Amino acid sequence: MGAPDKYRVYLVSYEMPLSETTGILHWAIMMGPKREDPQDPTKTCVLFHATNTDNGKWEHQRKPISCARTSRMVARLLLGKIEPLAVVKADALLRDPARLRPDDDRWNCQTWAEEAIIDLTKQKILQTHTAIDVGHVFRYMQQYSMEVLNKRLNTGSGIPLTVEYHGPGNIPQKFFK
Repeated sequence: MGAPDKYRVYLVSYEMPLSETTGILHWAIMMGPKREDPQDPTKTCVLFHATNTDNGKWEHQRKPISCARTSRMVARLLLGKIEPLAVVKADALLRDPARLRPDDDRWNCQTWAEEAIIDLTKQKILQTHTAIDVGHVFRYMQQYSMEVLNKRLNTGSGIPLTVEYHGPGNIPQKFFK
């Protein structure tokens, strides 16, 4: 019997439901199994994100979700992998309430996700094939997500469109023909 598969870690973009302008995205981190199956309810992922509630307070959410795309999910960027034994450590890091900064007006879901990626990398929980430049990651994912939205590519309830992060460098002007 071989070693268990490593979990995948993704940066996920979502359409903002009440946004009057296009291009404003909500950001989250998702951990999931190597072999996803949107038809199999036992194959679940875990979504971590910071949300601004109706009363204006930021709160952290951790929730199991299906591997299938939701109506607001735009795209995913595969950042790297996590060993099965490190999942508990990653979960604790991402759920830490100290990550929330309610008194900082410039803090938001993107800041939360940026700091989470940095910490997962610094603590060597996230295994990557390349160095991660967080600013580049978000510019790359913004470009990819906007192309998915503009071309209306990500519809249905299958596995979300996913691209792998290959490190800093040129960001393609077009991901799809």
